[in-house]
Amino acid sequence: MTHEQQETYITLKQLMKRLKEPVIAYEQRQLSQLFTDVFPYLRKIGRVIVTDDVAEIMKEEPLRAVVIFRKIKGMIKAEAEFHYGNAYFSTNEAHQPKLPNNVEILRDRKKEKQILDLFTTYRYQKIDTGFEKKLPIKDNLYYFFKVEVEEFRRYAEVRMGKKLRQLFLDGEEFQPTIEVDQEGSWLDIKFDVTGINDNEIDQVLNSLLRKDRFYTLDNGEVLSFDSEAFQQTSEMIGQLRERISANDGLIRLPKSQGIMLEQRLKDNPQAQFSESFTAMVQDLTHPEDYQVALPENLNATLRPYQESGFRWLKIAERLWLWRNFS
Repeated sequence: MTHEQQETYITLKQLMKRLKEPVIAYEQRQLSQLFTDVFPYLRKIGRVIVTDDVAEIMKEEPLRAVVIFRKIKGMIKAEAEFHYGNAYFSTNEAHQPKLPNNVEILRDRKKEKQILDLFTTYRYQKIDTGFEKKLPIKDNLYYFFKVEVEEFRRYAEVRMGKKLRQLFLDGEEFQPTIEVDQEGSWLDIKFDVTGINDNEIDQVLNSLLRKDRFYTLDNGEVLSFDSEAFQQTSEMIGQLRERISANDGLIRLPKSQGIMLEQRLKDNPQAQFSESFTAMVQDLTHPEDYQVALPENLNATLRPYQESGFRWLKIAERLWLWRNFS
């Protein structure tokens, strides 16, 4: 026998010596615990035989765990349900199953304990309906959605009440939109997020500039920046940090940054370009296609490179780029 087997055998032998008869009786409601907690140790030292009448009572189904979070009066209320087939057990004392007298569920208590231990890890208090803790705010609210809830999802299906779910604005759903237009000597970049008030857009932009993971709106909701669209936007405005001036979600850039801006945003599905901006970039990148008439009083034949230079000057004059060359 191994050392572990010897310890198990000695413990069992000492226990049996304390009994008048070498028999330990279990009630039917204790059978699940007997099968899951005691039998594994007994099987280490010998063969466990279960009679047919006991086997018929035990019902074995895979565990499907469900954790439900709700926001109620400034608190997060949580309830765990452990489903086995059509029966389930709940941390809510009012939601206990009614099983036939001749059926006992073989519960996976190890997995159940893993879930229940998470409530202790994240500092919930035990109550009659399950668990509760004060609703977190700002950084802690983001942590709740992105870390805590995801940890529960490793072991259980997570369901969330509408009031609590609405506090988290997923960046995949609330994606930024970028509209680029050209007005006079400036490029106008309009930044917007569906569902976010205009008076908070500048704060959202500043938060992106700081490379924050999220922004907390005035109403307490958390806007996550984890989506690819927000990451691309953050990178773009970060590269323009020294050149931009933003007001009410409008970023203004000199037209000289047009090609660079088009390169930054061309693969961004949320970016929209006006016809005038697209035409401007086309002229800058393909000056050979820019239609311009030579001066009527020109008494010379221009060479190709001279014609190209003349087109460039006309484009620069049209786009006011001479200001950036002076």
